[in-house]
Amino acid sequence: MVRAGAVLVFVMGGMLLGGCSNKLDKETAEKVLMKEEFSSGTVECTWQVPTLRTAKEWTFRDYDEHRECAAQLVKAGLATEGECLDYGCGGCCDRFISATTKSRLDEKKYGLVFTCGQIKLVGVTSIVTQGNKATVKYDREVTLDSRLLSTLSACKLDKPEEGKKDLERIFVRDDAGNWSVR
Repeated sequence: MVRAGAVLVFVMGGMLLGGCSNKLDKETAEKVLMKEEFSSGTVECTWQVPTLRTAKEWTFRDYDEHRECAAQLVKAGLATEGECLDYGCGGCCDRFISATTKSRLDEKKYGLVFTCGQIKLVGVTSIVTQGNKATVKYDREVTLDSRLLSTLSACKLDKPEEGKKDLERIFVRDDAGNWSVR
């Protein structure tokens, strides 16, 4: 009887150990991706503005395609035009532009940034775990706001690629066992 009990405890202990894995699982990877990469559910477009003048206003060339783009951004509620800075080109050459509640001026992206679409995680397709590091492959899908972007046809925008795309991220596990995207 003692032997049977010992075997039972051993089997149960083996089941418990088998259930605890050091590998990153799909559910955890998706939760981390949702938190760190897809939390807003949106994507951004950027109109690169040539010169930073103040923290709240940037300048742009107020002629040719820049003028048309700025007018479209203002009409879409994404920007507010400010005063003219230079009249040396037969009209206004340089003008201030500022963000609205629908946009922001971003020094890292060097431009006027605004939401222009949606992004969603389609799913994790594979995970390879080696120690405290894992390579996660997943699909994401971007849908751009074609209605908004059609009103900004004069603007040369930096924007994400629309459609489904396979991506890969490296995850790392900290000393507490928590996974994050590196």
